[in-house]
Amino acid sequence: MAETTQAQTPHLIDRYPWRIILFRWFLVASEMGLATYLVLALKFELALVFIVYGVIAVFFLLPAIRCSRCYYYGKRCNFGWGEWVSKIYTHDSDGSFSSLHGYWILTWPIKIIPIATGLWFMPSLISKKPAFLLLSLFGAYLLVLFIHRSFYRAKACTRCHQNDKCPIYDKSIMLSLFEKSETS
Repeated sequence: MAETTQAQTPHLIDRYPWRIILFRWFLVASEMGLATYLVLALKFELALVFIVYGVIAVFFLLPAIRCSRCYYYGKRCNFGWGEWVSKIYTHDSDGSFSSLHGYWILTWPIKIIPIATGLWFMPSLISKKPAFLLLSLFGAYLLVLFIHRSFYRAKACTRCHQNDKCPIYDKSIMLSLFEKSETS
C-alpha cells in the first residue's frame, strides 16, 4: 500500500531547500514592491493602508489560518516560516489544515487592490496620457503573480505533505469541506 502511494506521488519533502524558499521570497518581494508602487501612484493614503494590511495578513493571518495547523509547523516549509511560527504561535493539533482556509479570503485585498489600481490606469492609455510606465509595471506585476503561482505549484506543492489537504493545490477540497459542513 505504501509503495503504491509513493509511486503515485512525487517524493515528499520534510525540509524544503533554501533555494526554493529564497526564490519564493524574491518573487514575493517583487510582487509586493510592484504592488506597493502601483497603489502609491494612485493615492498615498491607500498605499499606507495597503502596506499595513499586507503586514497584518502575512505576519498574523497566514500563521493563524494555515501555519499553526500545518505539517511543517516547527519545520522548514516551502515559504520558510514553519520554524519561526512555532516559536510565536501555538500548534493547533485539533484543527485540520483546511478547516479555516475559507478565511483566506481576508488576504484577497493584497491581490485585488493592485489589480484594481492597474485597471484604473488603463483608460489613461486610451486617452494617450503618459501612463506607459505604470501600465508596464502593472504588466510586470501580473507576470510576477503568474510566475510565482506557477513556481510554487510546480516546485513546492507537488512535494508538500499537505498537498492532499490543501485547497491551493486541489480546488475540490474546499467544495468537499463545504459539503461536509452542510451534512452535519
